[in-house]
Amino acid sequence: MNLRPELNEELARIVKKYDGDHMARYDSGHKHNVPHNIYTHEPSWAIDEYFQIMKEMFETYIFEVAGITPGHITKPTFNAFGNWEQRGQFSPLHAHHGNQVVVTYYPEVIRNPNEPHPYAGSLYFHTPATSQSGFWARTAPAFFPIKVETGTMVVFPGNAAHSTTPFFEEGSSKCAIVTNVRFTGAREGDDHPATYQQADYIEDIRETLK
Repeated sequence: MNLRPELNEELARIVKKYDGDHMARYDSGHKHNVPHNIYTHEPSWAIDEYFQIMKEMFETYIFEVAGITPGHITKPTFNAFGNWEQRGQFSPLHAHHGNQVVVTYYPEVIRNPNEPHPYAGSLYFHTPATSQSGFWARTAPAFFPIKVETGTMVVFPGNAAHSTTPFFEEGSSKCAIVTNVRFTGAREGDDHPATYQQADYIEDIRETLK
């Protein structure tokens, strides 16, 4: 996506702050999120603007993939966190179970030209089989890499197994805003425009936190 440079810059700043405040770290390089919704706990013009862009991409995805429109769903929640991965840091194989859709956006990716592998710091999607052997090892790839850059947005099902690989060089890093989207189907008799929260979503949740 070609977002404005000033929007990307502010989003990257927020991601780095969030990462420092809310990501648990281990000596192995693995990190995990301490639940804290970036949309409601990090008020900013950039977060509000990005939320609308993200929600539009989510709506496009569910329509193109499953023919679902906002009127078909109810009780949507958008929970997001920021992850800043630098040299040696990575996300192991995992999935976002319990969420129907994941939207990940990279407002800043810096790649040291001396990185020894072309896919260092990349996002990998893995095949459903946990191991490949024999015939299948020769015919089906075990994973599909995506070399992310500044402005890359990836939308995928919450049960898709994925991981990231680390950067090897100092100075390389990437910022990501990861949004988990969970919703249920609308029931007969529901007021569809009312069940799907539109532009007031962030403000309504912030009010409940006061």
